[in-house]
Amino acid sequence: MIKYDLSDIPQGAKIKEATLSFYNYAIDPKLHNQTRNAAKSIYKITSSWQARTVNWNSNVKFTSSPIADNPSTSIRVWLDYDVTATIKDVIENGAANNGFLMKFKNPSRYLGAKIYASESSQRTYRPKLKIVYTPFTNIRLQMRNEVKQFTVSKHIGGSYTITGKLDGVCDITVTNSIGKILHKANSVDLTNDYVLPEINNSSILFVTINYNKLSFTKKFYQIK
Repeated sequence: MIKYDLSDIPQGAKIKEATLSFYNYAIDPKLHNQTRNAAKSIYKITSSWQARTVNWNSNVKFTSSPIADNPSTSIRVWLDYDVTATIKDVIENGAANNGFLMKFKNPSRYLGAKIYASESSQRTYRPKLKIVYTPFTNIRLQMRNEVKQFTVSKHIGGSYTITGKLDGVCDITVTNSIGKILHKANSVDLTNDYVLPEINNSSILFVTINYNKLSFTKKFYQIK
């Protein structure tokens, strides 16, 4: 059983793909001299649980059918599972994040496998969850009795688009984490979309909008 904290993914992000990986490094001959490996599947856990207290007798509920399969019976290999649909449901639809459970697809006697856990001292082989997403940043400017709103969204090709409905023009500045200006544009009319040039030399960007003597800065992360 494993669960990841997904709170670092920004609100409004669109999930492109998600892969859950485990390292199967051996079978477990201590169970029986006939112990063998077999294909393992991933199930979505549907009830809450705590890592510190869960055990074999805990009544943890999970889906009746696997959400991802991997047919490999090899050892000393990474086992990858496509969990895109589940992560997408959590991030985009607000579904509960209760994590995943791995078990043999067809349980029988004398099956046993050794999988590195997240607590393993072998950090390289700990389970990992890789998520690829498109961030979507929604920025709101409060002006007197009205709210001005615009968005910053990233496209697969590498460019960013700023969309908004502002009465008049604004200045746009993009900087990196140490304040270096990466892009600057003055008198931008945000009644139309404004496309930023591709910026590849910084993983963290700060987009500053100066509009009608007001300034607003939003931090977001580039996804390669």
